Amino acid sequence: MSYRHYLAVGVAAFLLILVINFPAGYVRGTLQEALPGLQLGNISGSVFSGQSDSASYAGLDLGTVDWRLQPLALLLLRVEYRLAFSHPDNSGHVTVGVKAGGDVYGKSLDMQLLPDRLLNRFSPVTLATRGSVDMLVDSFELEGEQLRNVTGTVHWRDGAIESPLVLPLGDLGMVLESREATLAAVVNRGGDMGLSGEILLQPGNRYAVDLALKPAGGLASGTRDLLDATLQRHPAGGYMLKTNGTLQ
Repeated sequence: MSYRHYLAVGVAAFLLILVINFPAGYVRGTLQEALPGLQLGNISGSVFSGQSDSASYAGLDLGTVDWRLQPLALLLLRVEYRLAFSHPDNSGHVTVGVKAGGDVYGKSLDMQLLPDRLLNRFSPVTLATRGSVDMLVDSFELEGEQLRNVTGTVHWRDGAIESPLVLPLGDLGMVLESREATLAAVVNRGGDMGLSGEILLQPGNRYAVDLALKPAGGLASGTRDLLDATLQRHPAGGYMLKTNGTLQ
């Protein structure tokens, strides 16, 4: 090993001794500085391992959050935490870290949540839904509250809207990708409604929806009547949904 490797190991060991004995209060500042949209409630434990009895991120209630320092990241002069969160409507885990230069990154986000938690941030009326959503994000970077270089997928299993209209959706899938400062969710699995198009999340919590639906011929007449009454006809057949606004 070169002297630089020995130095890195020595620095990592020193930092590890420090963080094991630091109270959990130091974590609040570290995580909230790295994730500006994160809010933590009462905390306990240490910087090495602890818990917050409540947490939210960008308005989404995460429930309780447990954290554990990833010691091996210190060898790369990074501070990295594994976060696990649990709420009646969602659960999951993610790794977030800060590089020596201050750059914030995340990886291995695995989250399960009720579709209501997502759709009602876009919808002008409250929707009741069925099914479950799996969100898998391989990696991302953060600049303030802006997500960049996102790669991942969203899968809505056994999807349906049950109120105020009944609309069976089946299995829907989207690919997450970054376009400079915009996060795009592009439909790659259309389900029972033949869904296609994309949803864009833009700076300032702005969004734009551009979706097309081409239902199968066997669609129930009542459902087709509802689509006729609420959506525009697409020139190529089916229906289109175009809207924009600010996240709820």
